[in-house]
Amino acid sequence: MGTRIGWASALSAIAVVSTWCARTFCWREASRLAGGRCSARFSLTGRLWRRKLWARLGFKRAAVFVARKPAVTHLIPRFGDRPIRTIERADIVTLLDALGTHPARRRAAYSYLRHFFQWALERDLVDHNPCLAIRSPRLAASRDRVLTDDEIRALWQADSVFAHINCLSLLTAQRRGSIGQMRRDQIDFAARLWSIPAAGMKSGRAHDVPLSDLAIAELSAIPALSGPYVFGVGSDGWKPYGGASNGMDGLRTQLYGKDWRETGQGDWRTHDLRRTAVTLAQREGCSIEEIRALTQHRIPGVIGVYARHAYTQEKREVVNAIARRVLLILPVPTETGSS
Repeated sequence: MGTRIGWASALSAIAVVSTWCARTFCWREASRLAGGRCSARFSLTGRLWRRKLWARLGFKRAAVFVARKPAVTHLIPRFGDRPIRTIERADIVTLLDALGTHPARRRAAYSYLRHFFQWALERDLVDHNPCLAIRSPRLAASRDRVLTDDEIRALWQADSVFAHINCLSLLTAQRRGSIGQMRRDQIDFAARLWSIPAAGMKSGRAHDVPLSDLAIAELSAIPALSGPYVFGVGSDGWKPYGGASNGMDGLRTQLYGKDWRETGQGDWRTHDLRRTAVTLAQREGCSIEEIRALTQHRIPGVIGVYARHAYTQEKREVVNAIARRVLLILPVPTETGSS
């Protein structure tokens, strides 16, 4: 018990210090930029904006990551240290056209630039927002990929940290990011319950996830680390898992061989597991309302403001239904040594 309290105190202290550092950085950089608005560089000013997001959102990493990814991948390599006042509409259109074959990336880059330039305009760092005259890119087509029974069986045969994360994503219908940040002190094995804090959810709201017997068995098979995270990295588990891209490549190689890109095998993504979990629950007769409670999708409209039922028992029935369906898909273990 004392060790858990020590972990919680240490991480709380880190959160406080990191937020203070972010706010201090913002104040210093804002003062420096105020004296030289014409020379405000894209990379540095963008970093300041993201730091302000971090200071405002604290450790809600999902929002900070969403803001950072398109900048690091596409925008900083193109604009770099260029003064932001010199970036015009034509420059942004050229960038977006180059991403034309990737609708999701194109829209993410546009969203980043539109919000960034609006923030800069409010602080008199630019004279106008060049994105306002550009039509918002279309939304990427929704995926409808669901894993086949053979793919689920293959996933359960894999042996890697990322394979365990994907198995739990299927069994709990939760996002990969939340599972990667899972901590031992969030799991009540006796009550078979995983309590996710608000900082670990994309919605920013705390969420209680019941655990089926199959999910408990999956968690029990993972060696405990000295750090607080179930899938921790770094010095024996003191940082949450964050190697999704390399982990997925390694998992595909393990399941389908080194030439999986050429053969087209394993084209499913980690978020497809969530869709697969919902589909399996539907096959077992679970209602959409019960499934929505497990996935923590908001009820649309005014009724969503008033509906406050926690669906505690219903969520447990959904995860048990998913586990039953998965057990029907998995091969039955053969007993050895019997006469």
